[in-house]
Amino acid sequence: IEQRKPLWAILWDKLSLQQDGRTADFATASKSALFNQLTLLTIIFVLSYLGANSLYHFFGPQPLPGYAIYAVCLLSYAVLAGLMLLLNARGYLDVAAVGVAVGVSAALVSVEVLYSNRTGTHLYLLLIGPLAFLMLPAGRRIVLSLIVLASMSAFIACHFLLSPEDAMFDTPDTFLNLFFFSNAIGTALFLFIILWIYHGDIMRAQSMLAQEYERSDALLRNILPESIARELKTSRHLIAERHDAVTVLFADIVGFTEFAARLDPTDMLAYLNEVFSNFDDIVDTYGLEKIKTVGDAYMLAGGLPESRADHAHAVARAALTMQKLMLQMGRDQAHPLKMRIGIHSGPAVAGVIGDKKIAYDVWGDTVNTASRLEAHSEAGRIQVSDVTKRLLEDDFEFESRGKVVLRGKGTIEAWFLLAKKSSAKS
Repeated sequence: IEQRKPLWAILWDKLSLQQDGRTADFATASKSALFNQLTLLTIIFVLSYLGANSLYHFFGPQPLPGYAIYAVCLLSYAVLAGLMLLLNARGYLDVAAVGVAVGVSAALVSVEVLYSNRTGTHLYLLLIGPLAFLMLPAGRRIVLSLIVLASMSAFIACHFLLSPEDAMFDTPDTFLNLFFFSNAIGTALFLFIILWIYHGDIMRAQSMLAQEYERSDALLRNILPESIARELKTSRHLIAERHDAVTVLFADIVGFTEFAARLDPTDMLAYLNEVFSNFDDIVDTYGLEKIKTVGDAYMLAGGLPESRADHAHAVARAALTMQKLMLQMGRDQAHPLKMRIGIHSGPAVAGVIGDKKIAYDVWGDTVNTASRLEAHSEAGRIQVSDVTKRLLEDDFEFESRGKVVLRGKGTIEAWFLLAKKSSAKS
């Protein structure tokens, strides 16, 4: 059961994630969210200080001198920070970051002018530069340099040039000591919270990155054989391998064009997806490699990318299973479809082509012959070459097709694969 977030966490997420909807860049969106979080944090700290010092003013041993001016300074920053959040939500992160940096610096310096640098308020100025570095996107060097220069100049002025005698109000030592202690603790606490928020953002980003990597890796494994996918990730060279003994299968649904013309496009694609998804399962079952689909045609191969002695046997078993599947699916249709299959064995070259839409493919005379055998086969039959038949004849039953003329190949001996012999090993 998913645990519900507390109300404060929901409000924090809602406020901190307000950003320009037109922002498509993930890095900029992350910086924008971080700006909102840190700005909200400064508002919380400012209002907390105002609340604590208000209690001191109204209920302490004596009223705080210059309290009204002090309250106006802090409230003015809170209002300014709120406006900068709205500005960031409109997509002006740079301007908003500068506004917050200037506003918080002015508020901190104002407190020092009111009560002297003994309050330790200027310690917060040391955090503005690192905060700007975290909030601003990469490439904002000028803006970042100006913010760091201004904040460090303000710190130096407050720490070295502003003496306690320059304070506008004579403030009790008890208050100054308490204020310095709270600011020292507050600066450390603020830094800890910043690191905690930033660490959380990094962990979320790494988790998202890991999920995207797994997704892209799974997609790559679906497109390419696993061994080829691993090689492609570790090298940039052209991947092409010669295989001396492979078996290639082409399958084509007979009459599919006329059948598809009577169907709604969605129904047609659903049917084709069902057929090919089942073929994919068959490929996995027999340890073969799906090469591609073209329209209603399906191509697979055995013996690559890893060679195997029983490549022809595995492809023959897959072909018989595919024809059996088509018969089963045909029983549920008003106009059942049949499939032509052609198989040939021999050498081939396999590799990856393309720079953008990469694909694993197979080339060679073996591929062309298998394609021609499929084209000259009969509906519901599996036609194989004499080469493949000789590899399978001990374990499978065949019917002679006789001599067939293949375009670009001439006359060859062909056979119909019928079934597996009952005495053959599985």
